[in-house]
Amino acid sequence: MKRRTLLSCILLFSVCTFIISGCHKFEAPSVNNNPNISSKEQKEELAIKKYRDSLKGFNIISAKDVLNKNTRNIFIYLGRESCPYCREYLPLLSKIKQETKTKIYYIENLDLSDPSLQQILEMNSIDSIPTLLYIKKDGSFEKTGIDSYEQLKNWFNERILK
Repeated sequence: MKRRTLLSCILLFSVCTFIISGCHKFEAPSVNNNPNISSKEQKEELAIKKYRDSLKGFNIISAKDVLNKNTRNIFIYLGRESCPYCREYLPLLSKIKQETKTKIYYIENLDLSDPSLQQILEMNSIDSIPTLLYIKKDGSFEKTGIDSYEQLKNWFNERILK
């Protein structure tokens, strides 16, 4: 009898301990509770905002307008806010734009199904972004892949003075 009472007490104690320890609110892990994901999302949002802010003052132009209008002696930037290289390049380009007081056009929609954009890309052998184009007086295109501040500023100044 003593043995049965002892086993019953141990069993009752174990069940009570199990119930008490399991009585906390269970929360499934979510994206919002994960600081790494939240931090990545916040960085992404901040990078996009910074990219868009850097684009202020650029003139928006379509690929079709570049081909159809009498666009001469202009600079055209091709980039995308989702591109990490474009995000690094645009602030540099924006700074040079302000310093040289140069008008730069931006092709906002890089839709690869657009025949006009395809024509521009093929004419200039463009296979990556960011890309900066200069349309000369004769209508021919020139592109640069320069990403250093001094070299890019010199490249601009050479074309502005022509």
